[in-house]
Amino acid sequence: MLLLLAVSLVIGVLYAWTMLPIPVIAGTAPFWRYPHGIVPGSENDMGDYLVAYLNLVQTPWQLPLLFAPNVAAPAGTNVFWLDAVPWILLSGRLIFTTTGVLVNPFGLYLFACLALPGVAMTGLLARVGQRNLAAAVAGTVLADATPYLLFRWGHIPLQAQFWIVVAFSLYVSALRHPYSWRIAAVWLGLLALLLLTNIYLFVMVGAVWAAATLQRRLDGRIFQCPAAG
Repeated sequence: MLLLLAVSLVIGVLYAWTMLPIPVIAGTAPFWRYPHGIVPGSENDMGDYLVAYLNLVQTPWQLPLLFAPNVAAPAGTNVFWLDAVPWILLSGRLIFTTTGVLVNPFGLYLFACLALPGVAMTGLLARVGQRNLAAAVAGTVLADATPYLLFRWGHIPLQAQFWIVVAFSLYVSALRHPYSWRIAAVWLGLLALLLLTNIYLFVMVGAVWAAATLQRRLDGRIFQCPAAG
């Protein structure tokens, strides 16, 4: 399975490189001075992301962690509500605090969003028993070329559609191993990550988690904490 995932990753990386120039990935291209997508209004969205990022990263640490006093001044605002992928903002803030280097991580994030759908699809296909090169390549090509990723270009948080495919893999795993605390922990971590990525993705993956939980309950096999008796 690791070999199939590696093949999917190589295909995804090559595909992403054909879509994004290296300076865009590195966050240094002129594109990032006033970024925009192909969807009307996307220039406002991408501008919001960068404004939230640049203001939060250079603000001293305080509680709440996502509060940026210079955004919507003088009152300030919590940039969580700007849909700016909060975990990226916090990561960039940590890098700036420890190194003094201000980086733009959104290019790398977009690169990952274009490169990883096929990897997620190969994982799902392997989970349901299709562990062969033909399935991996076909699944990768179809997942990487999904029109949605191109049509929604400019809405950075929504590019991470591959997490929904990952959720389907977890769904299958949860039904096959209903008492696994490791799978339960992965669900918890994934939902926490997506809450700090995009509310839409959080709701979609949360629905898959709820479906897995309901199905296990209908099957009479539900994970319970040992401490709960």
